[in-house]
Amino acid sequence: MAKVHIPRLWDELANWKSEIGAFLSSDNRVGVSRSRHRIYHYIAEVEVVSPTQIPDSMVHLALPVREYAVYHHAGETSRAEIDKTFGSRGNVDARGWHL
Repeated sequence: MAKVHIPRLWDELANWKSEIGAFLSSDNRVGVSRSRHRIYHYIAEVEVVSPTQIPDSMVHLALPVREYAVYHHAGETSRAEIDKTFGSRGNVDARGWHL
C-alpha cells in the first residue's frame, strides 16, 4: 500500500505549496516514517519558517534534535524514481522483512 500512497502524499503536498507560507528551503522536503512496525505512519513535509503559517487543514510536526537515519533522494517523487534511489523491495521473507 505504501508504494501507492507515498507518491500521492508528495503530489498532494506539492498542490498545497502556494498556501503553506514561508519555507526554510523550497528545495528540501522531508519524509518522516514513524512506528515502523506492521502499521506505520509516513508524513510528507516541508520545513517552514513558522508553524503558524500553515493551512488549518495541515498539522505541525516538530522533530526533536537527535540523531536520525537520513536517506537522500534527488528527483521526482514517483514510485519509479523513488525505487531507483532506494532499490526495489519486492522480496519479502517469511517474517515480513524486506530482502
